[in-house]
Amino acid sequence: DDIPNYVRLCCGLGIDFFIIHDMDLDRTGNQKAETKKFVEDLKRLLTKKGIEYENCVFSFPDTLEKSMGLTSKDDSKIIALLEPKTYKQICKDYPDLKLAMDKIIKQLRL
Repeated sequence: DDIPNYVRLCCGLGIDFFIIHDMDLDRTGNQKAETKKFVEDLKRLLTKKGIEYENCVFSFPDTLEKSMGLTSKDDSKIIALLEPKTYKQICKDYPDLKLAMDKIIKQLRL
């Protein structure tokens, strides 16, 4: 995964960043092993950089697609659902996405 490299690059250049990822649950509701390892590795890296995980990461409860009512990972479907909507409509229709956007706005002080 490239996220640790992006974190190092952003830290080295002094660029603010925000990470959004899926918790990727298996059929039993447990986090998949590779996602759990990713989160643990990311927390260690951020701690080394003096950054609090909670301040720069948003995790969808399962997947972004499921949060939006989709059954497959298809970026074009996500874009098609969001593109015609206003911010207000997105917040109403996709509350998990609103939580992510609110956190980004707060953390990056936009």
